[in-house]
Amino acid sequence: MALDARSDLYGHVTEQGVHPRKPKSQETSQFSTRGAPWGMRESLVDKTHEMGVDFDTFIAGVAADKSDMEMAQEFGVTEKTIQHLKNHFFRYGINDVQGQD
Repeated sequence: MALDARSDLYGHVTEQGVHPRKPKSQETSQFSTRGAPWGMRESLVDKTHEMGVDFDTFIAGVAADKSDMEMAQEFGVTEKTIQHLKNHFFRYGINDVQGQD
């Protein structure tokens, strides 16, 4: 249930009960029921910082299609670390934000 008493699944909630949502109908409020944006996981910026990897240089390495071994040597980390960071980038992007912006 959203704070504005609206629900994407069930419609409007009033003292008399729930008024069903009408598919494809225009909302009567300018507010969405999705709420504030939030992240499910740590951002790539935070992950690279935690590992001692410069974020901008990491992104430049990905853009230049450097191998995991090259990047691992450049940053002084294991290949597994670079693989994990690249996997995060390709699966979730820089930051995994859910909800409405």
